[in-house]
Amino acid sequence: MEKKTIGKFIQALRRAQGMTQRELADRLYVSDKTVSRWECDECTPELSLIPVIAEIFGITTDELLRGERRTAEATDVGGEDNSKRLRVKSEKQFRTMLRNRMTRYKNLSMISFGLLAAGVLAAFICNFAFFRGRLAFFLGLAFIAAGVITEICFSSSARLTLEEEDEAYQKEIETHNRAVVRYKWTRMFMAYLAVVAVFPFITYEFSAFAGIDFTTWIGIELLCLAIALPAVMIVRSLFGSSYLEKYEGIAQTDADRALRRANRKSAKKTLAVFAPIGAVLLVAFFVLANTPLSRIARGEVFEDIESFQAYVATEGKRWTEERYGTVAVITTPVVIFDSESENVDVPTEDPDHDSAGFYDVETLVDGYGNYVCEYVSYFNFIRLMKFSGNDLFPITVYTAEHYEAADNLVNALMAFCAIGLLADIVVGCVVYAQAAKENRKKAVV
Repeated sequence: MEKKTIGKFIQALRRAQGMTQRELADRLYVSDKTVSRWECDECTPELSLIPVIAEIFGITTDELLRGERRTAEATDVGGEDNSKRLRVKSEKQFRTMLRNRMTRYKNLSMISFGLLAAGVLAAFICNFAFFRGRLAFFLGLAFIAAGVITEICFSSSARLTLEEEDEAYQKEIETHNRAVVRYKWTRMFMAYLAVVAVFPFITYEFSAFAGIDFTTWIGIELLCLAIALPAVMIVRSLFGSSYLEKYEGIAQTDADRALRRANRKSAKKTLAVFAPIGAVLLVAFFVLANTPLSRIARGEVFEDIESFQAYVATEGKRWTEERYGTVAVITTPVVIFDSESENVDVPTEDPDHDSAGFYDVETLVDGYGNYVCEYVSYFNFIRLMKFSGNDLFPITVYTAEHYEAADNLVNALMAFCAIGLLADIVVGCVVYAQAAKENRKKAVV
């Protein structure tokens, strides 16, 4: 016995009306090859075409999906079992077409995912390989926008609207549309994260022809995630269900509305606990990032000229040798003197040397411009001097070592704030997700 399929049924109906494949294809706005594939059972018609095909041949969509006309026997008492069997077959074929449509949509959606991944990868290469931060941002943004547009197009074509179908099919279609919308917004969330990933490249303000290093990107990215993830959680909890109902056409039941209210309450409780902690850590991070190192560094205090001269000469030489590995060639001694100490011979720099570590002789003056003494100044060693009121001494000297220690302390504290902030966000999201899961269980019960 020949197996009854939609394709064979369409072929029989077409031949019965004396239509060619080309004529049927023209009425459906498809190619004759598509009609041929239907009739050869290589594929089935799109669900949106089912009502149109049924109308062309003067049958019901239920009959088209079953692959045969409804007989009189199916309606009388003796044919109840046969009618039930045909109904089950029709529903099975309908569900198969829904699965095939969803699979096709997911396969096409991989194009969108590829564009998002290509955007992030292109931005990383442009910044870290070619040091073009702003170009990296806009290049990545272009790819991400293309991915979003293609995903919207694919999801729109995957959704169904068959208002003339019976209630059973309407439920199947609604479930299918929910799955499409859920999958689409998963891709939208990926696009959101992709934008967050490339955003740090545009924050470099010094030059359009420069990029940021990986460490800086990590720091900025953590801050972006600290703002982006809670924002998504809040927006989704407060407006997600209403958006689906108003703009996506996904009907909301009383249980859905009750679940939305419960999720909003859970979101408010979660924010009440974790938002203050995150705010404190975020403010601390920005305060540390914008505090001058001179306010954090602990300088060396000197009460007299001799201790000051001895410190900058010995410690400066040690720091220069450790940093640069060499000091400038000694050529001619220079006499450093002051009114209270004995003369001291110290070397001066060789004007012909090309070493990175060298020293010079600097003059120390008071707040009125009066000469106090001379001292050996090694390259980039002394960063700042602070005087005590109108008197020269005591004097506080901040060296490169003091600044490095302060910088290390600031970086450690900023890392602590960033990690703490990220942990606060992750824990908060986990707590909210668990609460939302419990809300769903209660809604089901």
